[in-house]
Amino acid sequence: TVKWIKNNPEKFRWLLKRRLVHFWRLYPMMAYKWQKISALLTSGVYIILGFAGILLSIKNIKKTSLLVGLFVIYTLVHLSFAVVLRYRIPIDAYVIIFASYTINYLWQKLKFFTSSQA
Repeated sequence: TVKWIKNNPEKFRWLLKRRLVHFWRLYPMMAYKWQKISALLTSGVYIILGFAGILLSIKNIKKTSLLVGLFVIYTLVHLSFAVVLRYRIPIDAYVIIFASYTINYLWQKLKFFTSSQA
């Protein structure tokens, strides 16, 4: 494996990129249109909010580094194998934590905006 990676670095990077995209895809690749739409309306929403929460939590990196590290390690481990969307399910609870962080952040901003208007 190491020999193949050394001989094909571009192909290896392309493969890792494809696996990363497939792992964090918002909907299944092979599905009916209604299944894709329902996946986008459920997990698609909290995954987008979760990644936004990770970005918002960078200023509190001392408090969130363990959870962010969990995402990184979990993703890297799964990139070594054939990636299937369902392998992401165990980490969804942590994605929801960051999604709630985003919702709380937006709620606080909205409360500040509406209280300053009154």
